[in-house]
Amino acid sequence: MTNKESVYHWQKAMARLEKSDPIQRKQQQQKLKELFQSWNELDEEQDQKETWKIIKSSKGVVI
Repeated sequence: MTNKESVYHWQKAMARLEKSDPIQRKQQQQKLKELFQSWNELDEEQDQKETWKIIKSSKGVVI
């Protein structure tokens, strides 16, 4: 995935999040926060790359 694609998908996800109902939005924000916290805690660059592959492979999956 290129940086341009990543930006596009990020913007699309944020737009979807903004349009969701407040309860769903809060749940999704919490899940995203947990995802990025756990990703930040990975020590190895290889672990981060493997996690990124999993995230990329789940296109269309709503967090």
